[in-house]
Amino acid sequence: MSWLLAIVVGGVVGWLYSYAVRPERRIIWADIVAGAVGGLLGVWFFANLLGIGFPLTTAVGTFTLLGMIWAIVGSIIVAAIVQALIPERSVQTGRAYYEETERRRKDEEDRLHRR
Repeated sequence: MSWLLAIVVGGVVGWLYSYAVRPERRIIWADIVAGAVGGLLGVWFFANLLGIGFPLTTAVGTFTLLGMIWAIVGSIIVAAIVQALIPERSVQTGRAYYEETERRRKDEEDRLHRR
């Protein structure tokens, strides 16, 4: 499988993976990068090191089904590791961010009215 194709497949799988996790933990760019790296690592590990399938090639456009499967497996594993390493409080987007902002605003208003 071509290394360029492994990056593209991994990036797409990482992007799709970002929609599978909880919305408050979603960092799309991190999942895309993790997926791309995982796609390369998956094909490299399974095909090149273990010899299951065809190794990475420099010929752009080389495609194998087994290489695609290894790219998907690798990108899911690396994206899951990246998601596990993200601290819970550092990621707040969408609804969770809005609710936290509203709670802080109300707490601040209550504190000011008590004076």
